[in-house]
Amino acid sequence: MIGWLKHDWRLKLVAFCLAVFMWGFVNSLTNERQVMEAVPLQVLTPPGLTLVRQSVERVAVEVRGTRDEVRQVTRQNLQVVLDLSRLNETGLLVRRLRPSMVRHPRWVQPVAVSPVEVTVMVDEMVERELPVVPEITGELPAGHVIERIVLRPDKIRWSGPKSLLHKLTEAKTLPIDVTGRHTSFRERVELAPVNLGKDFADRHWVEVDVRVQAGPPVDTSAGAGVEPKSNTR
Repeated sequence: MIGWLKHDWRLKLVAFCLAVFMWGFVNSLTNERQVMEAVPLQVLTPPGLTLVRQSVERVAVEVRGTRDEVRQVTRQNLQVVLDLSRLNETGLLVRRLRPSMVRHPRWVQPVAVSPVEVTVMVDEMVERELPVVPEITGELPAGHVIERIVLRPDKIRWSGPKSLLHKLTEAKTLPIDVTGRHTSFRERVELAPVNLGKDFADRHWVEVDVRVQAGPPVDTSAGAGVEPKSNTR
């Protein structure tokens, strides 16, 4: 071993110095860094569970590569994926975000994600049937009353997170204005949005048949004296 080192040691020293120089030169070329802001964070959940909320929806990702490679990267090329598809628990969870979770172009390397942690709320998906309640506004002309209101359907099935859905007792329609109505009328009315989160903002409509007849004046504001009936006439 010592003899090998002594043989042409000057040439070997020069080769070693050149190798170190080239390594440093190449490393400097590929060590350009750039931080991309507002990169979307996607959270995957298993069937039967759903994401209720997450502490952040966009994160910052630092990538490394050559100057030209780094300049080509945009936030549209990047996505951070937190895979919880094997999760078997619900509730408030804290998970660490790592560079390995970044989907990225092959010519750059993710080196950091900020923030390093995300808090998510995961819940069970359930269905529940809720009665539909008409929301009446305005006043009928003097001498007219609402005889009854028929809703079709009078119940609606909602899907959503268990922790939010169990708090609901009814589904209201958007306001139905009866101002100036002398006769019965029928309308297709949308239900008011239910607070189940943006991913469960389903739209539902019902047919509302309002029976108006002559009679003593009554106050119909805020649904006073109005009750949903069965689907029979």
